[in-house]
Amino acid sequence: MQAPGQQELHRDVTELVAEQIDIQRAAGQLPPWVSPKAMAELVVAVVHGTLVTSMVDPAYSDAAAIGQQFAQLLLEARTTPD
Repeated sequence: MQAPGQQELHRDVTELVAEQIDIQRAAGQLPPWVSPKAMAELVVAVVHGTLVTSMVDPAYSDAAAIGQQFAQLLLEARTTPD
């Protein structure tokens, strides 16, 4: 069961992230194969998964380490404009 507005919030956040990814791709900072919508959904899914894992087993999950690893992964995908 979804809380009222949950789906709309999820879509709004995903669309906002997709817009930022599209801007970076258009500027040549991300490779052309990056799909803004798909990558935005991936980013939101990683955030959601990290939150769930942190709540289910906070003693085992290291949200900061996950965030650092994911940020590094995204940074490595960036390209340098010609």
